[in-house]
Amino acid sequence: MKCSKNNRSKKEFRLKGKSNRNMDTAALFEAIREENLTVMKKLLDEGCDPSCYQKDVYNNALSLAAYMRQPEMVEYLIQKGARVNDRTKGERIALHNAVWQYDKRSVELLLEAGSDIHAADQSNWTPIWLASKWEPFISLIEQGAFVEGRDKEGKTLLNKIALATASFSQEDGMKMLTKLVELGLRVSDEKPDSYGETLLMKTIEDTPYRNKNQIAYWLIEQGMDPLHVSHAGCTALHYACKSGDLDMVRTLVSLGADINAVITQDGSGFEAGMSPLDSVTKYGSKRKAILAELKKNGASKKPTMDLEIEDNVIRLKGKDRRTILENMLEITKNLQENVFSHPDYESPDHWLEWELPGEEIDEVDFFLKCINKPELRLLIARYVSQILIANEKEGDTIYVHEELEAGGYAMQALVSTGEVEYLELLKKYILSIDIDHTVHLHELMDVARSKYSQEQLAPIENTLDELGLAR
Repeated sequence: MKCSKNNRSKKEFRLKGKSNRNMDTAALFEAIREENLTVMKKLLDEGCDPSCYQKDVYNNALSLAAYMRQPEMVEYLIQKGARVNDRTKGERIALHNAVWQYDKRSVELLLEAGSDIHAADQSNWTPIWLASKWEPFISLIEQGAFVEGRDKEGKTLLNKIALATASFSQEDGMKMLTKLVELGLRVSDEKPDSYGETLLMKTIEDTPYRNKNQIAYWLIEQGMDPLHVSHAGCTALHYACKSGDLDMVRTLVSLGADINAVITQDGSGFEAGMSPLDSVTKYGSKRKAILAELKKNGASKKPTMDLEIEDNVIRLKGKDRRTILENMLEITKNLQENVFSHPDYESPDHWLEWELPGEEIDEVDFFLKCINKPELRLLIARYVSQILIANEKEGDTIYVHEELEAGGYAMQALVSTGEVEYLELLKKYILSIDIDHTVHLHELMDVARSKYSQEQLAPIENTLDELGLAR
């Protein structure tokens, strides 16, 4: 049966109307994202639905405008009839987003328009749970927002506020937490999570070490146990050492924290077997004040290797050049664990000096004699590579003494062979050194220029020129 011309035109009109509405909706959301108030007003004035949703139904227009911190858009959408308590895909209303991103005027407009301050999203968070600033928080409190209850994960509002403000707004956080306690919430109700970790541990972890950790101190003052041990053996002191918070380390030590507590399971960024001392050396070699504090209070670390170290001098072991090189490789495989964390290592600046066994032999002579045996060249090249990896891990160049980078004499011995395979390693070595200490570099390059052609050295000479080290 054929459609009449009149029926076809009606159907075409409905399809065209639906297509236009979809286009208008897409254009409206685009205008809001681009913060184009003029276009948004034009679309609404032409009949675009102020309560429309995105195609995926994640956001409605009002929620997006609140998220974008556009109070004039929020106001105009409300004027045009936008429903303030319509839910997004995550069950939030526009007020959630206005509080979360915080625009004072948007919050005021939505409250005046009758937004439900008790509306809970899919995490069971009402708008106040998204406050990380004092102003929206106290505004919702004054409107009668509930502060009791727990979210879907069993967390309290006090827990949520403490962690939300620890990293960037602790002054606001302290005012909000104090208010919550005034309203009846108690720190004593904050129990460890399923891993046995406390709110104190998480707050210490989330706070930048340069900031005064007001919230952590407040939690301790309110009675939270600073000596609690998690299921994996982790303590607040581990976290303070990891984050580099010297004041908190001192506080926890003074309260009786176990400075030799050992973690029993991997997790939360820690590895089984780590002590607070290990937390410092793994996460920041420059935190010397914390290391000194721990050692002063009796922290001890069992060396990974049985080494003889005095200041920055490591006594190597081996009956011949091969076994000495193998000992050197074993040590440099993890300099942080084997040397820089060793209780007998005292150098302040990552200096690394080898004392070779037998009669007095200097490093340059040792490597030049080794290089004559092809089977030892591979070990020397690996030694240089491991030094370069250690430089990168430490974020500092490792030195033998003030004028010589570690691995320098070994690199010089390698280029003395004239073998092309060592040119790439030479380039990596040059890029790794501290350009303010390049006395040996000139000696090294003199050897290289005597063994390689200008064409072979061209890429390296270009690198030196870029670094301002050409001569």
